[in-house]
Amino acid sequence: MKKALKITGITLAAFVGLVLIVVGIALAMLTSSGRLTKIIKHYAPQLVNCETELGKASLTLFKTFPNVGVGIEHVALINPMGGSPSDTLANIDDLTLVLDIKKLLKEKEIVVRQCILENAFVNIYTDSVGNSNLNIFNTQDNTDTTSSTFDYLVNLEEIKLKNSTAFLTDVRTQFAMQVIGFDLDLKGNFQDNDLNAELSMKVNDFEMMNYAAPFALKNVSLGFNGSMKQFDQIEGVLTAFKPDFHFHIDEPLKNDTVNITLPFQFISNIDFLFDPNLIDFKNCTFRLGQSDLSLQGRVTGIKDQMESHGSTVKGELKLNTDLLNVKEIVELINGLDLSKDAKPKDTVNKESGPFMVPEGIDLAIDLNTKKTVYGSIDFDDLRGTVTMKDNALVLQEISFTNKAAGVQLSALYQSPHEDSLFFAMDLHLKDMQIKDLLHLVPYFDTLVPMLKTFDGQAEFNIDVETNLKPNYQPNISTLRAAANVKGKNLTVNDKFTFTKITDMLLVSTDGAYCVDTLDVQLAFFDKKLNLWPSQIAIGKYKAVADGYMTPDKYAEYHISLTETPFPLHHGLKISGPFDKLKFDLETSKYPTHYKPLSRSERKQLHDNIRKKTADRLKEKSL
Repeated sequence: MKKALKITGITLAAFVGLVLIVVGIALAMLTSSGRLTKIIKHYAPQLVNCETELGKASLTLFKTFPNVGVGIEHVALINPMGGSPSDTLANIDDLTLVLDIKKLLKEKEIVVRQCILENAFVNIYTDSVGNSNLNIFNTQDNTDTTSSTFDYLVNLEEIKLKNSTAFLTDVRTQFAMQVIGFDLDLKGNFQDNDLNAELSMKVNDFEMMNYAAPFALKNVSLGFNGSMKQFDQIEGVLTAFKPDFHFHIDEPLKNDTVNITLPFQFISNIDFLFDPNLIDFKNCTFRLGQSDLSLQGRVTGIKDQMESHGSTVKGELKLNTDLLNVKEIVELINGLDLSKDAKPKDTVNKESGPFMVPEGIDLAIDLNTKKTVYGSIDFDDLRGTVTMKDNALVLQEISFTNKAAGVQLSALYQSPHEDSLFFAMDLHLKDMQIKDLLHLVPYFDTLVPMLKTFDGQAEFNIDVETNLKPNYQPNISTLRAAANVKGKNLTVNDKFTFTKITDMLLVSTDGAYCVDTLDVQLAFFDKKLNLWPSQIAIGKYKAVADGYMTPDKYAEYHISLTETPFPLHHGLKISGPFDKLKFDLETSKYPTHYKPLSRSERKQLHDNIRKKTADRLKEKSL
């Protein structure tokens, strides 16, 4: 940003300086337009050392009334360089400078109030060793014949560009920017490289192309009110309206392009401070797709990262929103890599790959959202902290509600490579519908198929850690999980199996298909889902169930009656493939009034996940 602004300022200063020679001579001699043109061409080489093209020059009164102006029908600076997209450094079809007539007549000062450039083309190019086509200005002092008569002062109050195009290329940093078809109106005052300004701009096509953060804007209307100091610090309020915005990643060899289109519907009231190594969002409100966002906080290390891809961008932000669409944000971030080895992706379909947390970022975001959506899943009152740190995403004490269920979540996701993903989760859900849990965590249905047997509300405590495949499926050989499920007044969906079990155990259900209470403890390790002794209550009957199931859906469960209205205690063995279970009566495994003991597996896993998360946050970024 600093480089683009400084180059823009230098370029404008070049044109202003070139035409000041014209102004001084013209006003001193009150010459005709024909003679004025000849004099401009004579003195132009004193300012620049490249080939110039200058068209007809004339004084203007009506166009710039009540001020006087100097207009040139054509101005071009030509400075060829190998590798540059064009031999032309700058070309302007029509250039007009407006002067303060009162200062001119009363105080003999040439004060430039307005600069108007129509159909301007600017091409700034820097090669791999730092040579630039902008190095065209003579540094020696030139004696001007008008210096004894007039004093020069540039006090620009307005710069206008109409239907302009600009290209900026720096081979050293692989930085490229192009702006096509833009109109600009910059009002304010510009002195000693400091600018207090009000800006409005319309852009047909703006594209930033580099490895760190390629993006494009189309059909943009921008507004800015603020100040710039030495082109190093920008502070003010930025507004933008309905641009089409998208990141893109190009593979130059294969000529493949991956686009993620994320339209900003509007941006308003971005009150910010920018210098080369800091962005301070004082009050930033905007809409991204469906999401309306309010952002405050600071991001540092921007300059260091742009100059050295091995450095880290750090920040702490607060994000408040009425609606947050997580999928849109994930698509925006996915593939953004600030590492020193970052290269364009050659993936044809970005959505087919896993979400890769960017490298070179240490960013903590304090969330406070009223409504959050991810695909068909929605949450209310989401709060907590999200941290992105060198290929790791950490969710700290995230809380939200989902269809009247309270949810608390801490999680760790690491993505050093697409084929090396790690996920750990500590999840607590209170009074959540079982079917909603299976919708929220689809793989839980596969892992614990018995849950889909029930409908109703339950409380879940779940701890999981596993390596993931690129499609997010757990790698079973690395999966460790433990869960405790407690429910009341649950409805049974599998009426055939329920009737078979209750009939064989001589349990009377009065024709109802329900379970009064359920307290289940599960643990997955050694490629096997273990059901620890867990209690089930139906009316006056209580039973204890235990057993296991393998990933290929072979199961062996035991159900033992522990409390009945009759002095009869026996059990039932259920075994075989899950879709072809065998039922056999057996002796009860557990004594009367057995009370299941709390297992330690979940607590151990819970403590281990918390430690891994804390250690990941303490690690220093490289």
